[in-house]
Amino acid sequence: MVNLGVPAGGLDSSADAVNGDGKAAVGSYSIAVNNSRAMLWNTSVGTVDLTNYLTALGASLGGYTLISATDISQDGSAIVATGSLLGLSRAFLIRNIPCPSTPRIISDPIGRAACPTSPGVVAFTFDAEAPGGGQVNLEYRWVVEISPTTGELVPLSDGPFVDPLSGTSMIISGAATNTLHISDIVAGVGLPPRDINFGGTVTNPCGTVTTTLAMLRFTPAACTGACSPADIANTDGLTSQAGGGPDGAIDNGDFTAFFGAFFAASEDPSRIAADIADTDGLTIDQGGGPDGTIDNGDFSAFFAVFFAGCPV
Repeated sequence: MVNLGVPAGGLDSSADAVNGDGKAAVGSYSIAVNNSRAMLWNTSVGTVDLTNYLTALGASLGGYTLISATDISQDGSAIVATGSLLGLSRAFLIRNIPCPSTPRIISDPIGRAACPTSPGVVAFTFDAEAPGGGQVNLEYRWVVEISPTTGELVPLSDGPFVDPLSGTSMIISGAATNTLHISDIVAGVGLPPRDINFGGTVTNPCGTVTTTLAMLRFTPAACTGACSPADIANTDGLTSQAGGGPDGAIDNGDFTAFFGAFFAASEDPSRIAADIADTDGLTIDQGGGPDGTIDNGDFSAFFAVFFAGCPV
């Protein structure tokens, strides 16, 4: 519980509404018997007289003094209040108020592997929610880190995109959604493709938050539709691989498929998918591939590659 107190000079206070994530509330406070004023509290400014606060921001209330505030939007950027002037009352809607309730990132995008020259589609996605949940007043935009490790992020738009450092071109779609699709990748002439970092942003009236960056890694392994050894399932929904085998992306579907096979009954043919390493010490596999035994060595090998992305 938080004691909201009263603005300077106040006697007592009452809160009438709170926003979606509990970072802002509105109500009223008294300065004398039968003499009240509208009040705002949020985690950025504390408890303030709403009339004085809006006036300091440059708002014009036409001489009205706000005597009560009875509701606030989910993100805290809009308030409904009642104002009084010479005994007359009017309803007010106040918008674009500075507010602390920015969106919340639920899950960040995961790195992907791509062939340096591929007509296929690579997808990045992330999840976010408005303060208190839902998708109210959220706007999405994907960004790209133009210069490596600098943190300089440039917004993307649907259509052709050319990496200025390597000349690698691609087609972008979904730039204003929470899922980015990259297709028709063509390596620059005379220059090796470089790994590129993409990130997602989500904005509401209170501000913008950015996901962690996810790397698009260019690797010859992706050109064959395989990202060995942790790429064991066709789960991305974007590429087609006969037989349900590797699809060129290491994602949560591979994670689920590996564990399902690892813990399956020994007679289950699907277990072969979890045999990815030569670790039992009993058989000799010069190539370092499956050795016919599914053990903790396979478990360790899968995790090492899964979290590394898709190494060459």
